[in-house]
Amino acid sequence: MVQLRSRLDVADNTGARMATMIGVIGKSTLYAGIGDVITANVKEASATGTVKKGEVVRAVLVRTKQPIKRDDGSLLRFSVTTVRSCASTITRS
Repeated sequence: MVQLRSRLDVADNTGARMATMIGVIGKSTLYAGIGDVITANVKEASATGTVKKGEVVRAVLVRTKQPIKRDDGSLLRFSVTTVRSCASTITRS
């Protein structure tokens, strides 16, 4: 479960390192779970990456600190909350 303005690590090769969630695509809620597509603002990026600081991107939430309970009773938990960037930046018209 991730709220608006949560800081998230980025796990892909676009050059972004840290992003904040600014919205959930397809839902009218302020929270996102694993597998949800979100819009995110890039807060930290490497100088040689394709994504620059301040850009708005779409991303998929892939890992969360909050445990996920499976049907067999086991829990799946990660040390950091992570997103993976989708396609390209959002263009505003």
